[in-house]
Amino acid sequence: MNITSLSNILTNQLDPIGSLAGTQASTTSQTGVTGQDSVQISKTAEFFQQLRQLETQNPAEFKKELSDITGKLKSAAQQESDPSQSSFLNNLADRFQKAADTGDLSALKPPQASQGHHHHHGSSGLSAQTQETLATIFQDAENALTAQTPTTA
Repeated sequence: MNITSLSNILTNQLDPIGSLAGTQASTTSQTGVTGQDSVQISKTAEFFQQLRQLETQNPAEFKKELSDITGKLKSAAQQESDPSQSSFLNNLADRFQKAADTGDLSALKPPQASQGHHHHHGSSGLSAQTQETLATIFQDAENALTAQTPTTA
């Protein structure tokens, strides 16, 4: 999995408004993502589905969860030596904070201006360290959500 595809996956998956299944299909075709990467996309989609469920069932816990993620992202940004990585993490943290403040997941949607701009140069992707940090933050959050969310399948 290359850096660009993770960057695209994150950007696309942080669009909780759209159909996550549709996003998964378009992400796969746009970036040539296959196999294990699709599993990661599914887990991300599941994470946002859990967040959405918490948003409607327990707004106070939803805001707390988003604030926790914001804190971890800001902390990771402060520890990051690469300014572009730090900036990415801070921007992501700001979007999570806005969602927590408003109680609305649509704040996580990427800015519209960036939608048409899909070519990336090697240096604009996420570092392995940043990818690992994000994976850890979201795994912790998903574990907390799983504990919070009653499974009504």
